[in-house]
Amino acid sequence: MRKILKIGEKYNISCKSLFFILIKVIEVFFKLILNLIKFNVKVKDLYL
Repeated sequence: MRKILKIGEKYNISCKSLFFILIKVIEVFFKLILNLIKFNVKVKDLYL
């Protein structure tokens, strides 16, 4: 977490926008995981 804040200081990004970026990254990450789970279920259905 400190590393992220240091990067933010280096590029002079406010904490609010940094937090917003973090939320967006987590959102995308969750969507990817959900899609992978759906894909795995479909693959299992095909093989069974």
